[in-house]
Amino acid sequence: MRHLILSLGLAAALAACGGGGGGGDSPDASTASGHWIAGPMAVGDALEFDLTSQASAVHGTGSHAELGGHGGTLSASGTWQAPDLSLTLTYDDGTVRHLQGTLTSGTMMVATVSNADGTMSTQQFNRR
Repeated sequence: MRHLILSLGLAAALAACGGGGGGGDSPDASTASGHWIAGPMAVGDALEFDLTSQASAVHGTGSHAELGGHGGTLSASGTWQAPDLSLTLTYDDGTVRHLQGTLTSGTMMVATVSNADGTMSTQQFNRR
């Protein structure tokens, strides 16, 4: 009986701290703020950005890389209405892409990224 009481006490303490596996600071699905990383992507490609949201406005900065060695920085601006995110990504070389995403959890977003030529790709992003 004593082991059962100790086990229940430990389980309650872990629940109060957010569980036993991650420190208790799980990202909030009610905000777009955070560090977002695209993945999986083709070998040599990378896209990530840090976003800050205040009410419905979102802005941030990030970086990108493409196969063949081109890479650099980007700026992001747009709107947020949980769970939907709409961003304009402006790359340092002048390229502009549009992102329409939906948070599927506090740590995951699925988005469509559109290019100026009308081509689109679907990308998963993870919040770290």
